[in-house]
Amino acid sequence: MLVLKTDESGALWIGTDNGAARMSNGRFDEVPETRGIAINAIISPNAGRVIMASDNGQIFDCQTKQNPNPSRVGEGQNHLDLIVRPLLNQPLQSADKDRPGPLKITSLAWVDQKLYAGTQSRGVILIDSGEAKEIVSKPRSYFINAMTTDGAGRLWVGTQTRGEDSGLFDASDLMKPARAPAATGAVTAIVRGTGDDVWVATDGHGAFRFEKGKMTEKFTFEGTGGALRSDHIFGIFVDAEEVVWFATDKGVCRYDPNAMRAEVVSEDANANYVRALYSANGRVFAGTNAGLFAFDGGSKKWRPLAELGRRIIYAINSDANGNMLVATSAGLFSGKDGNDTFVRVPASTGDLPQGDSVRAIAAVRGITYVATYGYGVERVQGN
Repeated sequence: MLVLKTDESGALWIGTDNGAARMSNGRFDEVPETRGIAINAIISPNAGRVIMASDNGQIFDCQTKQNPNPSRVGEGQNHLDLIVRPLLNQPLQSADKDRPGPLKITSLAWVDQKLYAGTQSRGVILIDSGEAKEIVSKPRSYFINAMTTDGAGRLWVGTQTRGEDSGLFDASDLMKPARAPAATGAVTAIVRGTGDDVWVATDGHGAFRFEKGKMTEKFTFEGTGGALRSDHIFGIFVDAEEVVWFATDKGVCRYDPNAMRAEVVSEDANANYVRALYSANGRVFAGTNAGLFAFDGGSKKWRPLAELGRRIIYAINSDANGNMLVATSAGLFSGKDGNDTFVRVPASTGDLPQGDSVRAIAAVRGITYVATYGYGVERVQGN
């Protein structure tokens, strides 16, 4: 089994190393024209139609038509005839001198009512009126493994490459594809997400998520603590509940972006001892045994706020004026959310042999109270 694709009717199209088939209502229908041919890619550009790419340099256009005279009793309205025709006047040949013969077509994309195909040795080609026209872009990649479009219609192309090079290209401008700034290595699959995002599978570098053209997440075996069982990923599927499934050489892995998951604040163990959480103006803060951290939505990482140093953070809150208050092992600090600048709020007395360690903050009817270790409850007035 090389590829699976559902069309608008819910029928499942199956590409194998020995042809294609359609499954609907528990019934399998072979596509006879593809018998003995490896089907590598299937897309469904519109209702009742799928297009298949093969290993033998040919592309098949398969359309379904209701059969009013079913051959078997009980088929009725469920039976469809498959009308299959090749889209190329003759099969394409490989340009790889080391592997001559039929051209391996790995992927398909439908962009602006035009059909593009990714190939091994001839790059991206445009299929038009039975002929294949090579896209001579700069830079140009000759070995294409995957293609897809995102929610904004942007074309993404995944290529075969070596080492830490990026094998992912934003091909919105087909003549000038832009290499994505990520060390993906060879890209094996690209799948459209539920919005303007795409998921990218690689052969050895894990999985990447790109949103609006920028990388937002990366998943590896090491980075997920072994939850992603391998960095060699060959297929990705995003289901209706936004759960992402990864096909790897060590089994299938499942990632639910809306489920509970562990966040590593820092490589420092003390910074992962989180005592307080606070949210304001779309930002999230974590108070730890080693200082205050703010979550950076762009990089998906926790950033330390240097002004508070490595003090223990016991509580985070705000006063009636919207100032952010931070209770630490070395006193109370106040700051304006957004500029990450904090100033020390003077203690009511300097006679605290146990130190000015503020443990809790509470706001009641516009009045702010703090609890100081070894001293009691105090009211905060002004600054």
